[in-house]
Amino acid sequence: MRSQYASLCSKFSDRYGRKAFDGFAHFAGMKGREYDDQERLRLMLVGRSVNGWPSYSAGLDSVSFGNRMEAVFRDESRSAFDWIKPDPRKPCSFTNGDEYRLGASRFWNYSGEIWKELNNTVNCPAIQLADYDFRWFEFIAWTNLYKITEQGKTPGIRMTRLQLPECRDILREEIEAYAPTLIVMETDESWFSSFSPLFSSVNVTRNPIVRITAKHGSIPVAVTIRPELQSKEFFVRNAMGVINGIL
Repeated sequence: MRSQYASLCSKFSDRYGRKAFDGFAHFAGMKGREYDDQERLRLMLVGRSVNGWPSYSAGLDSVSFGNRMEAVFRDESRSAFDWIKPDPRKPCSFTNGDEYRLGASRFWNYSGEIWKELNNTVNCPAIQLADYDFRWFEFIAWTNLYKITEQGKTPGIRMTRLQLPECRDILREEIEAYAPTLIVMETDESWFSSFSPLFSSVNVTRNPIVRITAKHGSIPVAVTIRPELQSKEFFVRNAMGVINGIL
């Protein structure tokens, strides 16, 4: 993983300039405090890319940047989701402590509902979230397909092509490290296609939400459309209809 991040630093610095790269968002996958303790349900949630995140490269050469990003990923302090804080405006809701509220993000909102439904059917007994301050995300792992982007933007074609080989290798390492029991990729099939060599048994479905099912080794994978234009009930109901069948 460190060599891939080092390569990304070199490639982006050559293409965009080092000053620009130092201001870009640099992302590494993360897992919640309770994830490693789970046996039956270890959900790995995959998105496309963040559009804003810390930058980690200032003052570092490419090798040191690679080491830094692997250290961020391997951090065993179990504090990865500490950026998510209780929202004082609404009980049992969460924010990044600034303007971003998880409840207003359909990606997080709908993903939380999927995890809660799986909790009720897969975990025996079901985890009582009240015992964990309703922090459901502490039980999952989360990453994105693409690791580098400009602040405030989703990477375009030029930027995704530049980093695809490294990001594909990093995603493989993330899956191997996290050893999930289920991967849900809310990326839609067009973004998934560039990463499809990592998966087997790739099958296109007729489900309106889950467009592809696949496997990574023995791990079932569901690839959904993006949730932004769907109601929660429609998205979750159709997603669970397929997920329950592949578990």
